[in-house]
Amino acid sequence: MGDQVHFLELVAKLVCAPPPKGEGIDAAPFRGRSKTNFEIAPRSRPRRRGHRRSLLTRRQVEILKLVASGTRYREIAARVFISEKTVNREMHNIFNRLGVNDVAHAVSEAYKSRLI
Repeated sequence: MGDQVHFLELVAKLVCAPPPKGEGIDAAPFRGRSKTNFEIAPRSRPRRRGHRRSLLTRRQVEILKLVASGTRYREIAARVFISEKTVNREMHNIFNRLGVNDVAHAVSEAYKSRLI
């Protein structure tokens, strides 16, 4: 119990401590900045386990599964509640993401990559 209290006291001192003053090495990041003027580095996305699956959106995977099963664009549009033009646009986006030029090649690549 004593170690936990000591640890919490140290953390409280570090969190509540004012920024370093002077020209030392520790003060360099604070030179010329007010306490409220600081920069936050952008968060990098952690790599997910299903990286390959993130190649396509859920809707694109759903559309590609329907295309692979032989469903026409008009029927896909009705099932997914989007227009036929949107289905066509999504297919072109799928082609670009998979680096293919036609539906057969897209379906083949999706099966190879275990996307569908």
